[in-house]
Amino acid sequence: MLTCTLEDLGFSSDRLARIGEAMQRHVDAGRLAGMVTLIARHGQIAHLEAHGLMDRESQRPMTEDAIFRIFSMTKPITSVAAMMLYEEGRFVMETPAAEFVPELSGMVVYAGGDPGHYQTVPLERPITVEHLLTHTAGFTYGFDRRHPVDAILQDWIKAQARSRPTLAEWVPALTEVPLAHQPGTYQQYSSGSTNLVCSWLSSLADVPDTDFPRTELRFHGTGGTAVVVYFLGVPDTTPEFASDAALDRYLDERIARARSAAGGKP
Repeated sequence: MLTCTLEDLGFSSDRLARIGEAMQRHVDAGRLAGMVTLIARHGQIAHLEAHGLMDRESQRPMTEDAIFRIFSMTKPITSVAAMMLYEEGRFVMETPAAEFVPELSGMVVYAGGDPGHYQTVPLERPITVEHLLTHTAGFTYGFDRRHPVDAILQDWIKAQARSRPTLAEWVPALTEVPLAHQPGTYQQYSSGSTNLVCSWLSSLADVPDTDFPRTELRFHGTGGTAVVVYFLGVPDTTPEFASDAALDRYLDERIARARSAAGGKP
């Protein structure tokens, strides 16, 4: 509950009121089904509103306490785990990533042509740990086809999905796809970089690659404090989903397994 005025928190009541109007316009235009907006300062909630629908099929209204599914959360978790090992001096940012994943030393960079017949050039510099953590290693995601390598990567992903590889099998296979850019020259968001970090983290943490996506990682920091991380976002197989309902069931099963492994804790 707000215990002071919005103005006391440094906000304008009139201008905060515009947020709801703007969000509702997105709903009315069909751009978003629904959303929750929140602004807080100094422990006080200055603005909290729900707009639109939580479920369009059932016309269920959005609520202020709705839980949203957020994808790609393996990326920040993996990066935090990496930085914990960095603090322990287990690696430096300039370390060539090939020291952990040898296949990276032989990667090539796309230089022209179409997805079926393309030319490549060698790496001008090694891929480093910093490149992987900052998404500047040259990998791409493959979703939007903004670069010719996106199409190459999409074909590769489809082939990998059919064979359902483990992480240990997936990593060396990824190196068969050319990089879209020379390392350190362009930032391109990708899952490849994070999955490669997962691979070498498993070796630093003495966890087998094949078990890493499902394994509890226990990092012991200063003072004997143990931090346990469960990696849910890097599946050892690539499932196929026919609908959002199937995806929901899959995620529910993964969350249930993780809670069971954590002793029932959320």
